Amino acid sequence: MNQAGLIERVTRFFNAIELEYEFDSDAKVFFAGSKLDCRLERCRIVIDPEDDLIKCYAFLPNVDEAHRPAVAEFITRANYGLKRGNFEFDFSDGEVRYRMYVDCPEDAGEPSDEQLGHMLVIPVGMLEQYGNAYLDVAEGRKSPAEAILDAER
Repeated sequence: MNQAGLIERVTRFFNAIELEYEFDSDAKVFFAGSKLDCRLERCRIVIDPEDDLIKCYAFLPNVDEAHRPAVAEFITRANYGLKRGNFEFDFSDGEVRYRMYVDCPEDAGEPSDEQLGHMLVIPVGMLEQYGNAYLDVAEGRKSPAEAILDAER
């Protein structure tokens, strides 16, 4: 499906579920937020429709330079075995996010409400599962290995 069609489909879905969002018509991305059931409390979400896929990013707080090596290890440990998306880390500025996507090939028709719902729920759920452990590592309270054990219990 092309980008314009995906933008229209995402708009209809967000309006149907009454999600509060903004759309940047220049960048062609949606912005939303979500409350979290962890110490992170809230996250910023970016939905990026492109030709043939929709990417969804849920952002964690940036990590300071001193804790970036530990966070890199934490993210590597967290990503091992994940099936629907992954954590990403920009070592240069400390940005951390969870990314997942929905394939939308031209011949498959529109993505379903279920697919679009998963695109929102899974990244938020991953931040809730790993958020406290991430903060423990990003703030130097726990080692990556200890934090992952806590998150995956």
